[in-house]
Amino acid sequence: MTRLPTPCALRRFPRSVSVALFVIAALLYLVQAPPLQAQPFPLASSPRVAAAPGEAPSPTELAVDDGTFETVVATPDGEEFVWMNVLTPPPSLCPYRVESVRVLWPNGEDVVVGDTADVYLYTDTDGDHSPATGAVFRTALENVTAQFVDGVTFSEYELPEDLEVEGCPDLVVALVNTGMTGDAYPAALDTTAPQGRSWAGLYDGPVPRPPPLPAPIFGQIGELAPGDGNFTIRAVAAPLSTATEGGASEARFVLGPAFPNPARDVATVRFYLDEPGHVRLVLYDTLGRAVATIVDGTRGIGEHKATIETTRLEPGLYVWRLDADGQRASGKVTVLD
Repeated sequence: MTRLPTPCALRRFPRSVSVALFVIAALLYLVQAPPLQAQPFPLASSPRVAAAPGEAPSPTELAVDDGTFETVVATPDGEEFVWMNVLTPPPSLCPYRVESVRVLWPNGEDVVVGDTADVYLYTDTDGDHSPATGAVFRTALENVTAQFVDGVTFSEYELPEDLEVEGCPDLVVALVNTGMTGDAYPAALDTTAPQGRSWAGLYDGPVPRPPPLPAPIFGQIGELAPGDGNFTIRAVAAPLSTATEGGASEARFVLGPAFPNPARDVATVRFYLDEPGHVRLVLYDTLGRAVATIVDGTRGIGEHKATIETTRLEPGLYVWRLDADGQRASGKVTVLD
């Protein structure tokens, strides 16, 4: 009588057969696995000790951060990445002109004064707050240098010519590493109340100039990094003069922010007048004492620029005040030693 094999005996295959089955199963898994580029790219997040409170955005700044950063997001392949913010202007500002870009670089070993990056600006009119669709390249600032790396003071990069934007589209401001000291390219994140307006992209090699959007791998920072937050990247904007039915210019009375701010040698401020008249622009210290009269005379309708040498001033906080035929505006500037 023939005896049937037991269940255990049924599972005893020769070793060579077991190895072959394992290899076949592994190959089937690899064929069915999702492609590598579909996986999130590697980003590291490292908390930093909070420094002194940073700058809150001024009325003329487009920003999503509150001026402080709590986390640094970095990657070992910095030259292949782009970091960006989607900034939405208020309707009262539109149409608008972009004058400069401001970046808060983190304190640490990855960025030192003099390190370089590219700045790229796009406009996006489709209203979805996503640079993955509808972003149109407008202008660039290549190889700007990190001016401050203390995690508190914004570095400011003035556009050679203002970027004039008709209508009220979103502004997309992007940063690309061109010469950072560390192996990782860091981006400072303000983690308070993430707004979903900060994005990152990865290219197959060094980022093209200008970077085409979207990148091959692209997404909001909260989807790609261990933590979510808002990049400390801003744009300084002002209303764009428009034409009335009679053809006359209809500017608005605006005092723009000082730049650079903080200032070491020279500080510049722009202001816009809606009618000609006598103008006084005076600088005051924190005790309310006038320390310098920058402008005192007649000016016409439109944009004007004024500068002051800050080397003769004591380090500290000062206030600009603009008076023009009953209209008044003010702003602040910090003078460094």
